[in-house]
Amino acid sequence: MTLSPNGTATVVLADGAANVEDWPATWAAAGDGIEVTLATMTNRYGPPLGYFVGESWNALLAPSAEDGVTVLHMLDFGDWCSARFGPSRTCGA
Repeated sequence: MTLSPNGTATVVLADGAANVEDWPATWAAAGDGIEVTLATMTNRYGPPLGYFVGESWNALLAPSAEDGVTVLHMLDFGDWCSARFGPSRTCGA
């Protein structure tokens, strides 16, 4: 996921290496974190993964439980890592 300063984002969702979807998205402040909302899927490889237009997740920057590296913790979804903060086991690094 890449968040741009103008409130847009690109999100790549995958289930393994062969099943991948590319989504533009928007993001905005929400409480202590942000809310990321999917727009219209632009590419899909493999069967549908079950995401939909308008689906959203709340997120906040927080230390991972595994190693304390700062990650974008997506509530009810998963964590996203950034090279800016270093590798974390929570993101498969």
